[in-house]
Amino acid sequence: TMRARIDRLKDLERMESSGAIAMRPKKEAAVLRRELERLQKYLGGLKNMRRLPDVVILVDQRRETNAVLEARKLDIPL
Repeated sequence: TMRARIDRLKDLERMESSGAIAMRPKKEAAVLRRELERLQKYLGGLKNMRRLPDVVILVDQRRETNAVLEARKLDIPL
């Protein structure tokens, strides 16, 4: 599920704020910063959710198949 990705986002943000990324070699730091930006773009709004949503609203079920499968797996009504 998304929990592992959100945990990774929080971990990278912690590393960035403590300066651990800047201490790495240049290429490795660039890769980590790119990953951090990508995760912030896609998961930034989800990182502070404390519990699962009560309901999931979808616009297009065919296009959002991953969301449908994950909601069904976690018993969240669509």
